[in-house]
Amino acid sequence: MPLRVGFTFNQQRIHPEVTGEHDVEAEYDAPETLDAIRRAIECHGHEVIELEATPDLPARLVATRPDVVFNIAEGSGGRGREAHVPALLELLGIPYTGSDAVALGLTLDKMLAKRLAAAEGVSTPGATILEDGDEPLPDGLRFPLIVKPLREGSSMGVTRSSVVASETELRTSTRATIEKYRQPVLVEEYVAGREVTVGLIGHPQVRMLPPLEVVFLSDDPVRVYGFEMKQGPTEDVRLEVPARLEPEEVQALEDAAISCFRAFGCRDFARLDFRLDGDGLAQFIECNPLPGLMPAWSDFCLMAEAAGIDHRALIGEILSFAIARLDD
Repeated sequence: MPLRVGFTFNQQRIHPEVTGEHDVEAEYDAPETLDAIRRAIECHGHEVIELEATPDLPARLVATRPDVVFNIAEGSGGRGREAHVPALLELLGIPYTGSDAVALGLTLDKMLAKRLAAAEGVSTPGATILEDGDEPLPDGLRFPLIVKPLREGSSMGVTRSSVVASETELRTSTRATIEKYRQPVLVEEYVAGREVTVGLIGHPQVRMLPPLEVVFLSDDPVRVYGFEMKQGPTEDVRLEVPARLEPEEVQALEDAAISCFRAFGCRDFARLDFRLDGDGLAQFIECNPLPGLMPAWSDFCLMAEAAGIDHRALIGEILSFAIARLDD
């Protein structure tokens, strides 16, 4: 049955530089991505109502009253920014795609996600939070460490130089990151293993898409899939999907990913990042319940393609989960 589908998003108008400068809209979606998603929704017979997530969104939602919303809005400002649109839609009683406000708020905070993953028995590297960069490190935290903004996505603030091998390097990197992003940093033990990302889709039953490995092509022993590598084609990495993993490794990744997905309260779709340590153990790094959906580019779309799901079918399947909630 044709529906009036609201499409909530944040459009990227300031393109970040590979150096990380001007990255304030790095997580927002390019016009090409928005157009591809809009056309995919329309191809399933629905009318699309475009609703950029700006301060006048509440009034426009009340005025247009869509039947259901396809949400990819990242929000702006504060630790709960990704939860802004879902919370508003819940207030108005409009079903929407993806995880709810609680799950989006929880997973945006990398330390909260790690603590919950650990509570579920999923391995995750040791870590701490530094508020100003001067706090002492807890006993047992081992160098090398990696410094990340606590509540950013798209590898914002993460480069090769984020990996530090000494106290001096740690303090310098931490203070610079806190100053730039105006938030605490996560200081995490660096796992020098294979980097694998897992895509999950479904509700209430969830299935794993073929895992994707980020294959590093340089001889540098410090391997970081950093911000600069995600801004366009690069000769530093190759994305391999399906990843070349043993069946038991695939099963361990699936078990860990689904455990985290359910513990966080995610639904419909999400991408979870892992590192395989020296013993081949999957170490949870973070979860993105609003993964990029750029055709033929975003990791989630590449994993879907490897499963035989083209972009329009992928968008249609994600939308179908929200449509099923119309009568809830």
